[in-house]
Amino acid sequence: MARAVNFHLHGNRYDTDDTDTQTQLVNSSKLRVINIGIETSFAISLFWCDFSFLLPAQKQLALVSEMIHTATLVHDDVIDTSATRRGKPSVNALYGQKKAIIAGDYILAKAGAMIARLNNDDVTHILAQVLGDLVQGEFMQMGANEGTTDRFAHYIGKTFNKTASLMAYSCKGVAILGGADESLAEMAFQYGKHVGIAFQLIDDYLDFVSSTTTMGKPTAADLQLGLATAPVLFAAQAVSIPISNNKTKQT
Repeated sequence: MARAVNFHLHGNRYDTDDTDTQTQLVNSSKLRVINIGIETSFAISLFWCDFSFLLPAQKQLALVSEMIHTATLVHDDVIDTSATRRGKPSVNALYGQKKAIIAGDYILAKAGAMIARLNNDDVTHILAQVLGDLVQGEFMQMGANEGTTDRFAHYIGKTFNKTASLMAYSCKGVAILGGADESLAEMAFQYGKHVGIAFQLIDDYLDFVSSTTTMGKPTAADLQLGLATAPVLFAAQAVSIPISNNKTKQT
């Protein structure tokens, strides 16, 4: 997404670490009118390009996003009491629940320090929103059977908070750092949001049809925890069966 935004703003590739030059490029750029479909195509086609097309601040934000993601996986394995992650022993399986929680917190703390060094209030604000969304999403999942009438809307809201928020706000962040205006930043946000939701839909589907060996983590875990994900909700909708969770994730 950062490459797509930069290409959209600047047209030609640049490779410079000179801050003044980068500032001039951002301030002097003229936005060209292209639709969201072309923005998406740029994001995909430029994904494998070398990193010289990115601003240093955008690279830093990419590192922060991955650190936040890693911390959430460490914490998720604690909540799920999962023994494996991507085919290897999870942090909590190796070092115990308490150390895993502290390790996840430490990663988030270091990510926060890196965010501060970006020296951009707007980006700091939206990444703080990501952390809030992650916590809220976990609570939504834990309380999925507490008086929820529209279960699919609840599922999508939970999915945004737990998965898509990080992708959406990271995309918006790199757009802001690249000098995008509000309209282009919103395009980047929507792109990340829909990619994030689609990712989780596929992940929930694979949880039913794949194997632990293939996935590198326990499968059917949500079903065992009494959590109704998209496959269950769609199946219940097809045959008009009301969904009622019998239990929630335990911390």
